[in-house]
Amino acid sequence: MQMRDLMPRIQKRVNQLVILSQTVKALVTSKSSSVAISTIAESPLVQEKFSGHPDPLGSIRVERSSKEKFNAIQHGSDCPQRGTNYFQATFKLRRGVEVIAQIEIGPEYPQRLPRVFLQLAEPKIDLGSPEAAGTAPPLPPLILALEDQVNVHVSQFFEDPSDPPEGAFLVQLRWLHLCLSKHVQELAGLGQQDKLA
Repeated sequence: MQMRDLMPRIQKRVNQLVILSQTVKALVTSKSSSVAISTIAESPLVQEKFSGHPDPLGSIRVERSSKEKFNAIQHGSDCPQRGTNYFQATFKLRRGVEVIAQIEIGPEYPQRLPRVFLQLAEPKIDLGSPEAAGTAPPLPPLILALEDQVNVHVSQFFEDPSDPPEGAFLVQLRWLHLCLSKHVQELAGLGQQDKLA
């Protein structure tokens, strides 16, 4: 690869990282769920990719997280790298369903999209406690399938999955919200099973 080919790629990556930083800051500092939802919905890429889909129901709250909380619920994840950022998105859906998404954004973004690990908010586990590390209950197949949708199959929205466009993270969040909304009844059933166990 020649130097003249490399510079535009570096500039594109820097631009994407700046946009990601601004987007995450807007999501984390939003005081209401409607601001977080509109931040996602107003992304040009999200509008382009989801123009025919109904708006997902429920609310989203995004906040910074820690490696410890992330490690408490991750499964099958390799060791995080330096420069990795962690966020937690809480999706409150109909029927009292609440899903927590731990999000890992690695330094390779956007070449590697953020990884999302899900869990139902019930049963409550203090993910920050050292005792909780590695003790999260096994995940139901539906949760694993939803993780697969947002971590693997989201690449269907990009012309070149090896080079995702600006706003790819927002597409992931919107796709996750749509998938959760679609399966809210089944998720409510899983929550009920946890309460009975």
